[in-house]
Formats: sequence, C-alpha cells, structure tokens
Amino acid sequence: MMTRKSVTSREVQTTVYKLLRESELCKAVNGKLYHATTRPRASHKEDIIVRYTAGRSGEVQEGVVTVLIYSEPIPAPDGTPREDIARTVQIERLATDWVDDLPTGRYLFSPSDTAQTLYDPEAGQYFTSIKINYKHY
Repeated sequence: MMTRKSVTSREVQTTVYKLLRESELCKAVNGKLYHATTRPRASHKEDIIVRYTAGRSGEVQEGVVTVLIYSEPIPAPDGTPREDIARTVQIERLATDWVDDLPTGRYLFSPSDTAQTLYDPEAGQYFTSIKINYKHY
C-alpha cells in the first residue's frame, strides 16, 4: 500500500516560490523574490514576497499561500507619493494570469480572492496581494 507524504508549510511556500522564480510575473518586476520575512526593510524596489498563510491537514491537505508584489509609488503634483495606477493594473493582471496558469500535479492551485492593491505605510509602498488556495494530494 502506498501512502501519501504530508507537506509542511515551508514546503508549500517553497513550491510556490520556485513556480514564481521562472514566471513572467517575476521577470516583469525590477526587484527580487523573497520568502516571508527575508525582504530587507530598506528595499523600495518591486519585490515579490511569498508567505504561507494557513493550512489544514486531512485526507487532502489544503490552505492558502499569499503573494505580495510591492510597487514603487510615483510623486503627486504636491510631491507626496501616490499609487502608479497604470503599473498596479499591469501587476494585478500579471499576478492573476500567473495563478490561472499554475500547473497541476500533486498540488491543485486556484485563486482565493481577487488581486487587490493596498498601501503599506511602514514600507512607504503599495503592494498587490493575491491569495492562492492549494490542495495537496
């Protein structure tokens, strides 16, 4: 009898990280790809962060991995930083297409929600968040 091996949160996160590394999304940003807490605070580039969010074990392991894509703000006429909406739209589309095209195999991936862009006051940057459901068979 063959038994299925369970995966850890780090293994799921690393799988998504590896899939991102060769993606058009990753090639389209000017920064780097990071695991959850490894992005330097001083970075103001278009970085991508992969973070394990939640999971449940059982007959089929399932959960959520979050991908955050930071983007650089542009100056408003008064000099304050504001969202580069054209770039945000481009990043949201690239992220959505990437999730839709993820391969199947031992994992089944699907979008958990709609890609959305928010502001991170601590980083002084906008970021696009896309949550990915996974099922591991």
